[in-house]
Order: sequence, then C-alpha cells, then structure tokens
Amino acid sequence: MRKITLLLLLNCCCLSFLFGQFEVIGSKEYGRIFGVTYDKTTENKLYAITLGNHILSSNDNGQNWDIFYSIENGYFNKLDNNLKNYGNDKLTFAMRSVGNIGRTVYALNTVTRQIDLQYTAPNPNPGGDSWVSSYSISPSDSDYAMLSIGYPLGFGAAETTYYTTDGGQTWEVVYDSTQNIDIIPGQVAIHPTNPQKLYIARGNGNTDVDGGLLVSEDGGQIWEEKIEGIVLQPIAFNPSNPNEIWVGTGISFGEYPEGLYKSTDGGDTWNEVEIPWTDYLLDCINVIQFNPSNPLNMIILEDNEVAISNDGGATWNLHVYEDALDHPEEYSYGLDASFNPFNQNEVFISANYYPMFSTNKGETMTRVKTKYFAAEGGVNYFNNGTEKHLYYGVQYGFSHRNLQTSEENGYDIMPLNFVTNNSGTGAMIDPNMAGRVYTFSGGFMGSSLKMSNNHGETSTEIYSIFSNSLHDVKSLPGNPNKVWASFSSFGDNPEVYEIDFADLGNIQANSITLPNSSGVVIGFLFGTDANTAIAAKGSRVHKTTNGGTSWTEISNGLSTLHADNDMIFKLVENPLNANQISITSNKGIFTTVDGGANWTRINNSFVHNLKHSTVTEGHIIAATHDSNDSEFGLRCSTDGGLTWTEIADEEMMFLSSSSVFGSTDFDFHDQYVDVYVATSGLGLIKFTIDLTTLKVIESDLLVKNSTVVYPNPATDVVNIESKENISSVEIIGLAGQKLFNSNDKKINVSHLNKGIYILKILLENGKIETHKLIKK
Repeated sequence: MRKITLLLLLNCCCLSFLFGQFEVIGSKEYGRIFGVTYDKTTENKLYAITLGNHILSSNDNGQNWDIFYSIENGYFNKLDNNLKNYGNDKLTFAMRSVGNIGRTVYALNTVTRQIDLQYTAPNPNPGGDSWVSSYSISPSDSDYAMLSIGYPLGFGAAETTYYTTDGGQTWEVVYDSTQNIDIIPGQVAIHPTNPQKLYIARGNGNTDVDGGLLVSEDGGQIWEEKIEGIVLQPIAFNPSNPNEIWVGTGISFGEYPEGLYKSTDGGDTWNEVEIPWTDYLLDCINVIQFNPSNPLNMIILEDNEVAISNDGGATWNLHVYEDALDHPEEYSYGLDASFNPFNQNEVFISANYYPMFSTNKGETMTRVKTKYFAAEGGVNYFNNGTEKHLYYGVQYGFSHRNLQTSEENGYDIMPLNFVTNNSGTGAMIDPNMAGRVYTFSGGFMGSSLKMSNNHGETSTEIYSIFSNSLHDVKSLPGNPNKVWASFSSFGDNPEVYEIDFADLGNIQANSITLPNSSGVVIGFLFGTDANTAIAAKGSRVHKTTNGGTSWTEISNGLSTLHADNDMIFKLVENPLNANQISITSNKGIFTTVDGGANWTRINNSFVHNLKHSTVTEGHIIAATHDSNDSEFGLRCSTDGGLTWTEIADEEMMFLSSSSVFGSTDFDFHDQYVDVYVATSGLGLIKFTIDLTTLKVIESDLLVKNSTVVYPNPATDVVNIESKENISSVEIIGLAGQKLFNSNDKKINVSHLNKGIYILKILLENGKIETHKLIKK
C-alpha cells in the first residue's frame, strides 16, 4: 500500500501545498503536542511534533498550528528534547518504527522541507526491535554524531551507543550497556566546539552499580568516569561558554538524592549546585535549558518543580506544583523548553500532558490548546437531510458536535492522567434517528449498554453483560425501541440479544440463536420486517426469516475466506439498491446483487470499512485502517466496484488511523465524498475526494482568506465579501480550464454543471485567494 519508500519521500519536496486539503476539526480541549521549538530566524514561528507522524508549525507564536511535514512510516518518539534546532535552518528528530526508521535521526531543512542529513545507526538487535534513545549531532561539524540505540533484552532493555565521523557512512561502538554492568545511558552529547569530546550521562543498571558521567577526549576510545554512582539524565552546555556544562539527576526511584551539577572546565571537575528540591514521585531533572538571548537565564524542569535562575545559576527561584500529576493543565513533568529568540521573556514548555506558554521566563505559565490529539474509538457521521451531527472518541469517552450550530459537548471524557485497563466508552449511532446514541462501557465487574436520545447528554442502561466488546447494535424495522445487540469477550463467547426498551421500567432481553459458524457476529442487516435479517459471523454470512430462531448460510462465492482464519469486518447495504449487500474482509470486498444468494469479490485488498453512495448509484468508498496487518488507505470506485482507484498515501499526508474498526465515516454528495478520519496524532481530520478525478481536493476552510464566499454549496448566485477591493474573480474547473471571469461581488453560477470548482479571487493589493466552490 505504501507506494513510495521513505528514502524517496525524504529526498523530494514534501508537497506542502497539499496540506491545505485537510481540515483538522477536533476540539482544542483535547490537543496534545510536544517538542515545541522556536525557529531561530523567523519571529513568532514555532515547530512541534504530534503523537503520530507529523511536524506542525505556527506563524503566530503558538496561537494557531498547521501541518508542516509528514513522515511515511513510524511515529514520533516522545523523547526529552527530541525536536531540536540544528544551525539556523534545520530541525532534527527521531522516530519510533520497525526497521531502519527506528534507528535513524533526520535533519529537516525548514526552508525546503527536505531532509538534508540522515543518520542511520546499525542494529544492535538484528531481526528485532530497536529505537533511538538519545542522540547528539556536533554543532561544529555535521559529520560527527552519536546515536544511542535501545532494544529489548530479556525482561528489560539494553543500549548500544554508536559514533560516526563521516556523516553516518560508518559507525563505531563507543558504549555497550551489556559490557558495562548493564547500565543504560540516559543522554549522550558531543562538545559544541570539539566533536571528538563525548559525554554519556548514565542511568540505571540491574546491579548495585548505577549512573556516572563518562567523558572521552578521543572519540570514545578511552572513557573517564565523573560524578560516580549517581543516576544522571540531561546534559546542557552554556551557549556563551561551551566549557560550562550542567548535568542533572534522572529517575533513581529514591536510591540517590536529586541534584544538579556544574562544570566550568569542560567536564574535568564538578560541583553540586544547591537547590532545595522537594520530595514528590520521581524527583528527576528532565530539562536544563539556557535562554539563548540571555545565557544568565536558565530554566530547570522537574516532575513537579520548575527552577529559574537569572544570574547564571548562582541563585534560584523554585516553583513547586503540588500534586502536579493531578493537575496536568497547570504543569506536570516537563519534557523540553524553548525560549523565544526574539523575546527573552517568552518560553514554551513541552510537558508530558500539555504544552505550556510563559511570558515571564517560566515563572507562571498557561496551557496552550490545540486540535491535535490521539483520537480513540470510532467516528460516526449522521445526516438525515435535516440534521447533521458528528461523534468521535477521545480520552476514554466521546464528543458530539452539532454541525449546524457548531455546539460541541463531551461525554464520559476522562482526564489525561486517568489510568485504567478498560477501553472506555464506545459510541454507536442509529443512522435513522437523530440523537439516538448507544454507548458501551464496563470493567472487571461487567459492562453496560446504554441508550440516549439526546446525543449522550443523558442515557439509560438497557442491558448489562460480562462481555467486554460491543460489535453492532441496530433497531428492528418499524420499532426504534427494539434492537439486536452483538457482544463478545476478546473475540470469544459471542452473544446476540434482542432488547426491547419501549418500557424503560420493564426492559425485556432475549437471547438470539447464533448462526452455525465460528467467530463473532460483526454486524447484521434487517429486511422490511423484523423477522428477516442477515448476519455476518466470522467469515460467513447467514440469513434468518423467523427472527433468529434458525439461520441459513448464504455464503456462495465466499469460499476464498477461510472458515476459521479469515474475518468479515463490515456488512453494509446499498441504500440505492436493497438487493445489493457488501462485506469487507482481510481478503477483500465481496458484494451480492441478489440479496445474498451469490457473492462476487470486487476488490482483493485488506479492507475494514465501506460505504455505498446515498446519492449516486455505483459510487463506493472503502477504507483500510491501521492494524497489525494493515496500514491506513482509501480506495474509490465509480462503477459499482468494477474498477478501483487507490488514493495515494502522500495525498493523505500518510495518515495513521486510531481505531481498527471505526476510524472512518463518509458523507456522499453527487460528485464528491467527505471523509472523516480519527487519527493517531492529528485528532479528527476531514477532507474531500472528488469522484470525477478521484483526487483529494482543496478545503477552503483551512485557507486563512480575508474573503468570504456564500452560499457554498450554491445553486444560482454566489456572493463574495471582502475588506479589500476585488480586481477580478475567476471560476476554474478541476482540470484547470478557466470557465468564468468577472470583477463583480455577485456571481451567477446557475449555468454551471453540478460539481466542484475553484474560485480564484485577485485583490487590488496583489493577494490571490482561492476557495472551493460547490455547485449543487
């Protein structure tokens, strides 16, 4: 599915203009970004990483963020200080992934958006998992770099540190934890002006010997230990005096006292800096950061404390955040700090939960809200022609947005520091009844299926069960208060119940006889009466005409699916053809046009979700979600499945979905389809696919235009409002042909065919703005 290799992607332009095609629509209440880093040369410009595989940028000092760069595979390693400035025009970072990507550090040119430098260390664990634990690139010569590579060993981990002097062409092992009493490096560093002077701050081992700072003058051939027997983590150099070095203690689980150490002779001798640290949970120093505009100003980030000095470390102001773990919106476990090079009083602090911003060097800080988060659970879109609603999972609960009023409310949302083994509250909607939501949640003592008629604001339990998974719930024809619900426990012990909750004071539930095949009942469809239903169980399809008392298998044509080893993921009906039913599976898409009597495979790909168009016969979209065996992808057909076009991964910014079964939903229009994706790092994404070109098209909602176009979609007339004078207006077809030109603010579009167009507006100030125009 991934058509472009990472190396090819990284050596070509990142196609940043494509990013305007995507609308990030999740709530800012849940945003989490990390590694917030100021650009050295552009005022108010920032970069950050997501929990997924994207770098973000802000041009207004962190108020608004856009997607800046995408990586094809992997996800960002939330290391302390992972995203770093290198020189004036590069950002360095490491990823977590399988293969070479997990052992590589990249240097991204922020002007060209190309990878200028790439360091891939050898694999100390051939054939197994490995990751970049810490890294350092010589500021004076990019040929010199250190990468410390971690890998699993037994019930713990080991680490090998590599050093290169030729830009990563060859590597030398300079430290191996298995040869050093299993002591794991905490952080590695190269001296700012002497690339052969190396430092390793060591952490914990599995014996009575821990920690120590190793210093080498000859590129790692000979090491001398300093600060012996103390678990260490961060290393920092004074930007105005590289021989002034600071190190801090790491997590020692109470074995060693917390401390900050300073050297003024390049690391030969060390003195402890007295700071009255308080006891909390981990008592570790995570970050030591100098203010580049004023190196006398330093900030130290601890798990519940922030220490600030304005005199080069002679005195300190210690700010204690009591119960920091319980108040992540204030401060908890800082991971990095970046000072504004154009305003020495401003600093961004990346913490374990939220980014924080300070206008007084960290003395006080406020949480920064963004729309980028790890979505959880599924996404459900509702449109009955009158009402439009969107539901998506986040932080163990779900959020509902009224798309007409933009009002949004979250339900069963848990704080970020909430820890549980339960999967949280999942939500399913009734596509035929506005406001009807079914939620499922539970724990060790059992699970609860609830029903709400007001989007989740209030709900009533309609069934309790010890199963931990809800696979489908659907109302019976003509009776919205009677449903079938399918359950299982970790994919075993499947059960289906008919639940009648017309009288909430006397709810009735009866077990439905299961079809005779292995696996869970992943879904069912009802006919015109309550007695007729079709169910997908395991890799087989069955039909009942007596309300589930007995079943007949209707799997003719599904022999490709192994009875025990394959699985159907989705069972859907074509809303424009009641005789057509389609299923998705790990071996492709199958469809029947005779009500299930005969099935034909129409696509061979691994597919999770599928939807037939509600407005145009033959239009189909199919989605593959991220799982152990698959990666996110979309494919479309406009001829009923005879031919398919796969949407290129780079057009979709190499998205990663968050839920195996429920990460996507779709809203069909005549010639295009809106796609909603719950992602692993960008939160909730919306984009549009033009079904005439089968391309992702521009979303004007992301373009920060000064002009407003309405109504849009339009039938007869389009109005343009602008604070600037308009020189000309062009309407351009998606194939690039110019169809209309005017300088009016009211444009007649009645003569245009239904479809999608580009509205190009030239302002008198020379600025050109574009909008996506939809003609109904």
